[in-house]
Amino acid sequence: MKKTLSLVLAFFLLLGQTVFAQQENPQNQKPEYDIVKAKKELAEKYADKKKSYLSEEEMNKRTREVEKVLNELAADIAAGKKTKEDAKNILEKMEVYILEEPEQNDISILSTGTDLTLNPVMMTFDSNTSRWTLTGGGYWKNDNWFYDKTGVWWGYVGETKNMGGVDSIGITLFNTGGSYKTSVVSSLGSVTDHNGWTVYMYNPSHGDGKYGVAFDYQDKIKLTKVDSFGPYDSSDFTYFGSGFAASVSYDSNFVYYNGYARTMYAHTWDTTTINNIGFSGSGGQYGVTVNFSTSSNKFLIFNNYDTTF
Repeated sequence: MKKTLSLVLAFFLLLGQTVFAQQENPQNQKPEYDIVKAKKELAEKYADKKKSYLSEEEMNKRTREVEKVLNELAADIAAGKKTKEDAKNILEKMEVYILEEPEQNDISILSTGTDLTLNPVMMTFDSNTSRWTLTGGGYWKNDNWFYDKTGVWWGYVGETKNMGGVDSIGITLFNTGGSYKTSVVSSLGSVTDHNGWTVYMYNPSHGDGKYGVAFDYQDKIKLTKVDSFGPYDSSDFTYFGSGFAASVSYDSNFVYYNGYARTMYAHTWDTTTINNIGFSGSGGQYGVTVNFSTSSNKFLIFNNYDTTF
């Protein structure tokens, strides 16, 4: 009987050791993603394309051009006008490279709500300047913006009207780590109606880039045709605010700064506006707090998963 008990005990001890060993080194476990290593490897891969002869002014001009292309691509991807593969091909011709991250299970490329689509933050490396850029954007996928207007409007073709208070598009950085020895070299916001009416914003309204930036803008509708039978509907207008994007660019030391990033968008209507947006890297929602002027007629949304940077 003692021999039997000893054998049973030995069997369970062996089983426990086997299970423990499997837990310590599961065969299917993916190695932890080292974002600092990934950034360094991307920079090293294209180090031969660095144009060291560029002056600071020339580098800044180049960065601004890259940001404009990135913003346009971000808004177009959200609107379904381009794919991420299209963006990759366009950028590589400019010698700008997207840092591809491991796929996340059950995550779509875009975050789609009832009215809007936001894309995740895209991280790119410009091999000519060794600068890094984070870019996010979004798109109104229906005409529900039209119902934010107040009152009846009988206007003339070309007339514009504000839609509530200001909106804001930005990028928030949170749960950050590593050494913040990098410098923000540029940032850019853009708003469009996807029909030729596009405006660029060269200075963020909120944030200095360490934990995020946001650009306020006044969304508007413009009357494009007059229906003699009235009243007007959404097809009679173009909406300045249907597409939007934001970018923030850093110097080469960005490889040592890490954390998570999301695209953020704040919308208002009626008499509500945005008083302030604070970026803290923690607290609030994904490290950002938006102070609206009222408790109604507004919303704040984010894309649906983190980009590791």
